[in-house]
Amino acid sequence: MKTSSGLKAYGAEIISYSKEMKNTLSIKLIKESFNVENVYKNFKIDRVQKKYFVINSFEQLDDSLNEVEIKI
Repeated sequence: MKTSSGLKAYGAEIISYSKEMKNTLSIKLIKESFNVENVYKNFKIDRVQKKYFVINSFEQLDDSLNEVEIKI
C-alpha cells in the first residue's frame, strides 16, 4: 500500500510466507497500480509473485469488492 512514508507490505500471503516477503523488497520486482482485472489475469497462488499490485488506501480495496463479486 502507498503511504506517506513509502510502500508497505499488506496481505496474508506476503506476511505469512518469508520468501514472498523477501521478494517484495526486490528492485527487479514489477509493481503496478491495483486493478481488479489485472489481478485476475496475473495472480498465481502457487508461486512467488513476479508482480505486485499497489493500492492507495484500504478504501480503494473496499470499493473494489463489487467488481470482485461480479468476477466470481
